[in-house]
Amino acid sequence: MTETFAFVGFLLAAYSIVANDAIQTLGTFLSSNAKRPWWLLWAFACTVLMVVFVYGWIANDGDVSFGRLSKFPQPAGGITWLHIVPPIIILFLTRFGIPVSTTFLVLAVFAPGNMTSMLSKSMLGYLVSFFVAIGVYFLISKSFEKRIADSASKPAARYWYALQWISTAFLWSQWLMHDLANIFVYLPRKLNVPYFFFATIVMLGLHALIFSRRGGEIQQIVTSKTNTSDIRSATLIDFIYGFILVIFKEYSNMPMSTTWVFLGLLAGRETAISLLLKAPPLKQTSGIIFRDASKATVGLVVSAVLAIGLPILAATINGTAEVSSSEESTVSAPAISDLDKLSSFEPSEVLAGDLQLAGSDTLRPAAEVPINGFGGDSPTDVWQLESQGSGSASPAVMAFARDVISSQGEATVFGVGLMPLDPSMLPQQAFKIDDGQLPGLQSL
Repeated sequence: MTETFAFVGFLLAAYSIVANDAIQTLGTFLSSNAKRPWWLLWAFACTVLMVVFVYGWIANDGDVSFGRLSKFPQPAGGITWLHIVPPIIILFLTRFGIPVSTTFLVLAVFAPGNMTSMLSKSMLGYLVSFFVAIGVYFLISKSFEKRIADSASKPAARYWYALQWISTAFLWSQWLMHDLANIFVYLPRKLNVPYFFFATIVMLGLHALIFSRRGGEIQQIVTSKTNTSDIRSATLIDFIYGFILVIFKEYSNMPMSTTWVFLGLLAGRETAISLLLKAPPLKQTSGIIFRDASKATVGLVVSAVLAIGLPILAATINGTAEVSSSEESTVSAPAISDLDKLSSFEPSEVLAGDLQLAGSDTLRPAAEVPINGFGGDSPTDVWQLESQGSGSASPAVMAFARDVISSQGEATVFGVGLMPLDPSMLPQQAFKIDDGQLPGLQSL
């Protein structure tokens, strides 16, 4: 059943995350190439996808997430129904054009303990992209964006088309290295060949569906921004966005919300254009920025509710607590008091022992008495008796200890140690046993 949930979760995540999150990355590419056939744009994007996919699979020994799932181990009990709830909710939010952080929604359920780290990195990404965009567009808005607005009816120079496709390939590859983890968290961390081909077919097919719809509802976020349908503005946005993702990819392998980076970039760009060109007015721009941030915040709140509430709901339904994977797994040793709960030792039907005498040979007759007694009670018992005199006391004791350890509980060992009257004849160090305790030892 867990494998079924894993496949269903992967299919839902692959579609919902690409429809909601990836379109934010490819949105400017789609809007500025709206007159081109969708299959041509699909073929280009999927070529980049396959290059990144194959490279990650080979270079990382089957790990196409590029190490971003290193702190997200697979659930101890396997994938369950609660893990496939997030992509279903993403589909619902996408239907209403709400850009959500798929990173928060999906990965938080697998490892709630990482939520704070993901949130901190994502908020830092928003601020960095916001101020980088303001800085860049303060420098170029009066010359670059104004010229674009004035020449909107004229076709762009041919080299801009080449630059735009290059910038898209660069940005798309960086997004994939960040967010493939959100999709492949449902599959084994290292894909074998069958899994690899299965995932490839699924990804190509779902991308074809999304591209044929020209991005769907999320595309409206891009097209509502100033000049984003112009290939020159789209190219610059893609290059800036891609370089910011490169920085954060190298910063750490903790997953982050690329949605917040994207929204921060557009917010900073719109703010700079409004301040310098007064078109659109700053008040109108502020409303757009606030609306986009509010939509993204809805996704953040939903992800937090899911991360906390789903395990509780599962525990209520199943009657047992669901154990979520923490950032680092901890293995605790059992308490010493738990040893008292172990079952008592039950000797085997056939007794076998090695009796080592440490002392005078004159004591050998005394040692034969218990051995003969055991033999009379159970003829199948096997015993060995060795006595080599007082000088062999230390080696005899150590040999006896080794025999007990090597038995590994498979036989009951009875030992009789007969020592000389003078303890000085036995070196103290002879009784230091480095192999550990001797369980199952009984003395007569």
